[in-house]
Amino acid sequence: MNFEENHVYHIFNRGINKNQTFYTSRNYEYFLQKVKEIISPYSNILAYCLMPNHFHFLIRASKESCNYLQMEGKNTDKMQILSKKIGIVLGSYTQGLNRQHDRSGSLWSQKTKAIELNRFKDASEYLESCFHYIHQNPTRAGLTKKMGDWPYSSYHEFQKRSTMDICQVDQALAMLNKTPLEFLIASRLVKENRDLKSFLYYDSEPSA
Repeated sequence: MNFEENHVYHIFNRGINKNQTFYTSRNYEYFLQKVKEIISPYSNILAYCLMPNHFHFLIRASKESCNYLQMEGKNTDKMQILSKKIGIVLGSYTQGLNRQHDRSGSLWSQKTKAIELNRFKDASEYLESCFHYIHQNPTRAGLTKKMGDWPYSSYHEFQKRSTMDICQVDQALAMLNKTPLEFLIASRLVKENRDLKSFLYYDSEPSA
């Protein structure tokens, strides 16, 4: 995936063979802290949700995140900063979990997927649908009855109930042209699967 400045991307990955990737509250919190330290300074995170075996992020690429790094080796391709930072977070988390569980090897699927929402004809509609899809993940999976009951999503930041401060909430609301109350009301509307199918293709989308 070639990230472009000010374009919005749905970025996601899951455990190999759909295996679990988060086991305890400390796992979730550690991962989010790494995201805050490593990815947030280089991009605009609009929404996120961590699930037991996968994660979702909605990110608006900044000018800095689109810059290229020259990788080591004469024959290696250049890599954009955002892609590099995502890889660092996943690698760091994998190392920590491997030590904790006395395991070795990879944890995540080989390539993190990134869907560019700007490519869709009705980009603004897809953007809002993606916000709600991400926040509705825990209730759709039967983990909670209410979105606010799941502690590892940005829904709490939109409710002003979180101290994580990972998301650019004001920027997200401006892009959607909604007040905080309008956003929360819209979040509770159940989206049809056909409206969300473009966010679910793990095996056919370009990679970050």
